Amino acid sequence: MITCKVISGFCPFWLSIVYGLNYRAGRQELWEDLSLLSDGSSSPWLLMGDFGDYCQKLQNNKQSNDDRTWCKLDRVMGNSAWFQAVFDVQVDFLELGISDHSPALVCFSRANVAKGRQFKYLNGWAQHQDFQQTVQDHWHQQFRGTKMFCFFEKLKVIKRVLRELHRSSYSHISKRVDEARDALFLAQQKLQNQPRNNDLMVQESSLMRHFLLLQKAELSFAQ
Repeated sequence: MITCKVISGFCPFWLSIVYGLNYRAGRQELWEDLSLLSDGSSSPWLLMGDFGDYCQKLQNNKQSNDDRTWCKLDRVMGNSAWFQAVFDVQVDFLELGISDHSPALVCFSRANVAKGRQFKYLNGWAQHQDFQQTVQDHWHQQFRGTKMFCFFEKLKVIKRVLRELHRSSYSHISKRVDEARDALFLAQQKLQNQPRNNDLMVQESSLMRHFLLLQKAELSFAQ
């Protein structure tokens, strides 16, 4: 294994090029070295190469007497700090050719992330009538890559749609509460003058629900 520090225009990171031996004792030594490196650094870390740890026996029915062992030797992995860094990554495994190995082409670019803005989940969002369906629809989007990569991509999508939900429904929440309260009081005044007006009853009830939802959201955001 060869490990070096890469100084890029995006973010410095550690890179380990791995060649795993094809017997258990040799791989055990590799994993021990990787564990030591992992414990000693919290910086972004990319690992790629032949880990030699996954093989699958596959019978080829198209050719007689052809019993091959297909192995997934080549991997590209990163630690949690790598996935939290400010760049997007895509890995393409190229054709084998005459080799047993698939060349891994790692491409990364600067992520479109606003500096200084941290995502914070607000409990009041869960009270929105479209919250559950919105989250469910976007979480089920399909992404190409490892399970960890897909998981982080789903989280980025959910953050974006929740910010949009907040902007459209809860931005300037105190002002919205005041406006909803004024509209409710105005409807109640009209209802006092016309207590048998069914349209005003329905309107007052609807404005009451809207005001209470906004008020509850305002209180939850302040906690």
